[in-house]
Amino acid sequence: MTQPQRTDYLPAEVYQRHINEARKRGDRTFADPHILLVSWNSNFDLFVANVAFELRHYIIYRSDGGKYARGLVRESDYIADIFKAFQKSHLADGTKIRIQATFWRRRDTRAANRWAMIVSFLALGIVTMEDEAIYASPAISNQSEKQFVETLLHEADLVAQNIKRQNPNQGERVIGMVKIAADLGHPACLDLWYYGPLHVEVYLDVHTNNEFRRKMTAKTGGQFPFDGWPMQGEGQNWDTHEWRAFPFRAILKLCKGRDPDQRHAVINNVLLTAEEAIFLSIKKANFRYQTIGDARALGPLAVAFYDHFQGLQTSSQNFLSAFMQIRRLTGMAGYFMPQSE
Repeated sequence: MTQPQRTDYLPAEVYQRHINEARKRGDRTFADPHILLVSWNSNFDLFVANVAFELRHYIIYRSDGGKYARGLVRESDYIADIFKAFQKSHLADGTKIRIQATFWRRRDTRAANRWAMIVSFLALGIVTMEDEAIYASPAISNQSEKQFVETLLHEADLVAQNIKRQNPNQGERVIGMVKIAADLGHPACLDLWYYGPLHVEVYLDVHTNNEFRRKMTAKTGGQFPFDGWPMQGEGQNWDTHEWRAFPFRAILKLCKGRDPDQRHAVINNVLLTAEEAIFLSIKKANFRYQTIGDARALGPLAVAFYDHFQGLQTSSQNFLSAFMQIRRLTGMAGYFMPQSE
């Protein structure tokens, strides 16, 4: 007689204790992703057991009959959401689905000590019998993107901490940028943006007349925030070279299909590029203001933009506010620049 599928698991307190102990030790972690082919089951306990069974090659399983693995799966923030998303597709039990499991392991030179403390999941889709092509419903796709973005935000925080070790001032600003994104979460963090420094410089230049300023802002009819007007020499290969750049949209696009080490390199490049561009745009804006001596000499369009630009530094939903937290007075009351690099 076939034995029934086991669904027992260790209590949540076990895993929380492991996490607390890791925090006290100051453990550093790294991401270890794997693609799983899991049998769907409309019973949540059995679905968890099936997912845990597919983890058997990567964590403790046979020595305790899978109790540790099943508890770790149940403690994931995402497994219940993935179950609900697939449940809406009314799949037949036994249908194969693809899930990415990312273990957050303790860094250690000895493999035996690189145990998994947390596992997060990303739904990739349903496997068809004909050619094993993957398709996903909108609900699954949206949930998958949300989970991947949350993984990227975690990795961005690790990258920011590393930048701080190399350059404390710059690192503090990048950490502030990542915190803003993390506080907003998905999908709002994908809409975070900054103005390109060359656009800021040209718009506030004393030699730029209002006719040209109106051309620069024609896409939005002069309404804030400005957009459009691509400029040669502005931007990076991951943005449009227009007024606004969206770093976390770029991170999401460039990190798909990459392993953790490659993702960290991408995130590092995008965040440093963004920080340097924002830093420079603030310097350009303040330099133009002080050079003219009186903002009104630039005309009402430039004054309105300058006030708008300064306002971004106090908005909790804009990257520039991270620079406002680390600032020094430039000599003009109410106007600030970040600390030097």
